[in-house]
Amino acid sequence: MNKILIQPTIDTLRDYEDYAGETGYNFEVIDFAFPNVLDSEYVSIVKRYKAESRFPEKIIGMHGAFLDLYINSPDPAIKKVAEERIVRNLEIAKDLNIQYVAFHTNFLPMIKKESYYHNWVSAHVDFWKKIVEKFKITVLLENMWDKNPDGIAEVIEKVNSPYLKVLLDTGHANVFSKVPIKNWFEKLGKNIVYIQLNDNMGDGDSELPAGKGSVDWKEFDSLVKQHCDNPLVCLEVKDLNWVKETIEYLKKNSIYPFS
Repeated sequence: MNKILIQPTIDTLRDYEDYAGETGYNFEVIDFAFPNVLDSEYVSIVKRYKAESRFPEKIIGMHGAFLDLYINSPDPAIKKVAEERIVRNLEIAKDLNIQYVAFHTNFLPMIKKESYYHNWVSAHVDFWKKIVEKFKITVLLENMWDKNPDGIAEVIEKVNSPYLKVLLDTGHANVFSKVPIKNWFEKLGKNIVYIQLNDNMGDGDSELPAGKGSVDWKEFDSLVKQHCDNPLVCLEVKDLNWVKETIEYLKKNSIYPFS
């Protein structure tokens, strides 16, 4: 399997497929991450992917819903909606034969109470144990505002399933983490099976092409080779031109997956 994924929407699919036809890259679809789609448009978009995709076998990843999804919420109504969004994403993934679905952790580090951390871990363990066994699709927990990898590591360890793994987002780690990126690789190791790769200056999640921000890509390359087992890499940048710019930079500097 080609290790690189790029992110089309249904409306940009043709251009991305033209490029994938030349390069062999796979796709992570992002249409189904948004509430308006999940509320009213997802059935028609699924039909369009089935009808319009020239390479359906290349659609192997999906970015799941993420806005305000708190499966650890003490409010049962909010918790119910969050769980329903996730289940809807996994049903769509099943329908499109998608292998990997990413969900943000949505851990809120500004809440300093120790009880919040423990309740967050407990809620995630209980929920994901049940869900991954039901769907048997690889769910990826993606770092967002997380200050360190401890919570993700604890959930992964306690669920202990081949269907729950880690997506490391380089941009999120560069903006929000309070520990060096090597701590993420050391703590999560081979559970990092998928990387969303983009750059920024450390002051916002700007999803720049690699080499346009402050991420140390040589260190990144070394850490991937030391701690991971050939993870997939999704280029999460704003358009196809930035995808090509990122590929050029990675190749020129021999950065994983071109090292």
